[in-house]
Amino acid sequence: MRFMQAVRPAPSRQALPESPVRIFPDRLWTQSVTGHRGGEWSALYADTHTGPRTGGPLARHDFWELSVVLHGEGEFLGPEPVSVRARDCILAPPGIEHNECSRDEDFRTLWIGFRTRVLKPSECLRLNHQGLADMAQDLWLFSREQGKAIGPELDARTAELILRFLRLHTETESRHGADRVSRAIDYLETNYIRAISVKSLARDLNCSEGYLHRCFKKRTGSSPAAYLQALRIRQACFLLRHTRLTICEIGERCGYPDPAHFSRIFKNTAGKSPRAFRLGKITDSGAPPHLRPEVTHGQAKG
Repeated sequence: MRFMQAVRPAPSRQALPESPVRIFPDRLWTQSVTGHRGGEWSALYADTHTGPRTGGPLARHDFWELSVVLHGEGEFLGPEPVSVRARDCILAPPGIEHNECSRDEDFRTLWIGFRTRVLKPSECLRLNHQGLADMAQDLWLFSREQGKAIGPELDARTAELILRFLRLHTETESRHGADRVSRAIDYLETNYIRAISVKSLARDLNCSEGYLHRCFKKRTGSSPAAYLQALRIRQACFLLRHTRLTICEIGERCGYPDPAHFSRIFKNTAGKSPRAFRLGKITDSGAPPHLRPEVTHGQAKG
């Protein structure tokens, strides 16, 4: 799942974060074979909290943070608060204001902070996955080993965890995205006569408006709004050619109860008014191709 757009962080990247979590000490690197901290991946901390969380002010970091719910239920707070449960893993890029909130006495969260030059900030990503939660907990347990120069290994384990998260997220989103687009197409083709907004459609499909737009356009070549308009105008063309319904009645049957609005949309799409289209006696084969959605149900790309 995707949600929340990132705000670009402040330019400072070198100072360690001021945080109640326990920051990994430099000696884990300076006493290791590499002799220094930093690189493509740099682990900052791995820490846990058990018990209720009131939320408090939202925090914004100039580094990445993976939040993992190990037990209980709560909310991940941000521009778009979402409910979270055990095994939920949420990757927040630099610049995202966020926090967790829960009244659950057994609510247990694990945080892993890191910096990387490999990834580019975009938006929060969420995935529910037991294997990832186990990997995160193993990393935390490994970080608790005392007196060992494990810094480079922490970096490597963090990179492995995050890259696996991103691969699994991409695979999961590809499957879920295709399913949501199919359901969206079903709904549009069945309910085009009704007033439909992309926002309400996305809410019914349990995803963000932006995510639905991206998945829909990737699969069909058009946005949900453009697909709906083409679907309505295609149906209007059919009714104009093959029925004696009035133009007002056709507009109502195609989701345009306002005749003036219907005529304006039709002319902008078909290149002529509904009346001129009807009088022109255009055949099915001669209808302009852009009057049909680029993809018909069951024939989507990919």
